[in-house]
Amino acid sequence: RKLIKNKTYIDQVLNFDLLQKLFKYSESENFILSKECLKVISYIFESPKVDSEIVSEFLSKNEKDVSALFTEHFLISESDQSKKDRYYYLQRESLRLLETIFRNQSFDSFTKKASNNLQNLKATMILLNNQSNKIMIQAIYILAFFFNDMEYKSQKIKETLFTNKQNFEMFF
Repeated sequence: RKLIKNKTYIDQVLNFDLLQKLFKYSESENFILSKECLKVISYIFESPKVDSEIVSEFLSKNEKDVSALFTEHFLISESDQSKKDRYYYLQRESLRLLETIFRNQSFDSFTKKASNNLQNLKATMILLNNQSNKIMIQAIYILAFFFNDMEYKSQKIKETLFTNKQNFEMFF
């Protein structure tokens, strides 16, 4: 993780498809490995040292891996308390990373695709009922992107949002 702060190492991570492997390792059962991988991924997406065009290209090529952040870490069953406690950090960081990606104008095409995916919307809506305030607030930030650019959203997304309008009003 300390090496990644050097531009040379960042370039190597991006050029040798190591970033894709980091996404895979972030899904590991080993908490420490998952945590460190997410920290490196977050640094790459947030660092001004990183060429946003290269990262944007990575996002378009590996959309499925990045979209897995919607499901792999942050949809943990409420009944599985031991796993929930263990992966709370991963849930929060995955959501924070998604928010960072969504807010960055350089990754706009990924944001449009990800926020037009019904599975991603459902996963985000489930998190609105999370018992942790921090996770719930992060879910609200992500949910806001589903309401952006409604004219470009699929009919299923629009229907889901409008069907749940009353639930959103009660929630907010």
